[in-house]
This record gives sequence, structure tokens and C-alpha cells, in this order.
Amino acid sequence: KERRIGTARFWLRRAAEAAPDAAARQKAIGIFRGVGGEQRMTSRLDFGIAPNSNINGGAAGDTVLIFGIPFTLSGDARALSGIEARGAASLSWKLSESANHRTDAGGRITGRVFELSPEAKAQAPTAEGSDYAFASAEVFLRHTWAPRGATGPAEAVLTFGHNWYGGADLSDYGRIDLSQTWFTGQNLVRLSGGAERQERIDQDTKSATILTLGLMTDRALASGDRWQVGEVVFEVTKPREPCATLARRHRRADLIDVVTRNGRSGWYLRVLK
Repeated sequence: KERRIGTARFWLRRAAEAAPDAAARQKAIGIFRGVGGEQRMTSRLDFGIAPNSNINGGAAGDTVLIFGIPFTLSGDARALSGIEARGAASLSWKLSESANHRTDAGGRITGRVFELSPEAKAQAPTAEGSDYAFASAEVFLRHTWAPRGATGPAEAVLTFGHNWYGGADLSDYGRIDLSQTWFTGQNLVRLSGGAERQERIDQDTKSATILTLGLMTDRALASGDRWQVGEVVFEVTKPREPCATLARRHRRADLIDVVTRNGRSGWYLRVLK
């Protein structure tokens, strides 16, 4: 009998999105994860095209004040608008798995290209959309296990990658991320830490070592839950799906996979009053 695991995971994901209540959604997610355990290789593709009002991260105004003295900005130092096309692809291979551990290896590539608007071309005649193109490629090794006595999983991820900007080499990087999660009733607590080394190819003085330490907690939500902030009342409608914009904004090519695995993709809210 042919096993259509990929197709099953697709429709289970859709079922979780359209679930009428939290119980149905959790059931779909549980089946989704169970089916995923039988699949050795997973892949993901994301792409999109959208307008962008500030391709180059430029200033909104024509001038900037430095020690109270106004300076006029060049056209390419001000915000340039246009169209952004983005894409991402990831591939993961399950190396080993048991009742209390799983090890995966894989890679990811992401990219963004731009086309300047007529207004942007008039504002900065020498600028090209390709000047702001960004791409990254990385490989990773991830190990997840269940420590003795802990109520949640621990995870270690080793990543190596390369970035390009404007068609030129930008940086090489290596990163290690460690985390431990505990579940307490409907709440989650996660302790995380990481170390990253960035070697800038364009300018060595911008190379850096980045250390992070985090502690977070969150509470389980369900469709229909209500929150009040001041006089405004919100109601949770449904969970959202992570997209390539999230990974691009945080410059983490693996962020879509991370959010999908931990289930912390966020919720859509509606304003009741």
C-alpha cells in the first residue's frame, strides 16, 4: 500500500487551521506530529511577491540633524520603494530517532530580490534593485532529547552559514543554540542560550561574537478566549501560520521550522469593543 505521508501532512495542517475549537486543533496537531515521525525527509518551500515602501532601510525624511545641524540626505539614503520577491527552501533528513531522542541534519536557502519603483529610480538614479538583494545558505545539525526528570524536551542546534548582499559576499557565521523546555499544566517555560560568531567579509571591523540568554513563559490559548487591554476587548479567533516574512525580519532562515515545531505561531484576534 502506497504511503502518501507528504499529502497526509498537508491536509492535517489544513485541518488544524480550520479546526472549530482548541480540542479539534490539538487532535489534528497530534496526528500531524505522529505522521511526521514516520517521514525521514521533510522539505518546505515558501515564496511571495509584495510591495515594499523601504527596500533599502533608508530614512523617511530628506534631512537629518547631527548636533543640531541639518544635513541633506542623498536620494539612496532615503527610503526607496518598489516590489520585493522572496523565496525560501529547506530540507531536513532524520538521522536517528528513539523514544527519547531525535537527530536531524539539513540545509536552508533564502533570498530576496527587488525592483525599484519609478519614483525610487527618479529619487536615486544610480541605484539598482540588485544593490539590495540578500541571500543566505546554511546547514544545520539538530538534536532533541528528553532529559531525565524534565517535563519537556531539550534541544541543541549547530548551524553554519554564508550571507550575500548586493551580489557580493557579506559574511560567514557559525551558531550554537541550546534550550530546555518545561511544561507546567497549560503553561510553558523555556530557558535558552546561544553563541554566534559572525565573520564579516566586506568589513572585518564589523565581525562580532553574539551571546544570548533567554527565559520565557507562555500560556495556552484557545479560540474564543477573551483579553481586555484598557477599555478594548479582544477575542481569539484562530491560530496563524508562520511565513517567510517572519524569517526575513529576524534574519533567521530556520525560524519557520522552529515556530512550526514549537507551536508558538501566534493567534489572530478580533476587536469586540
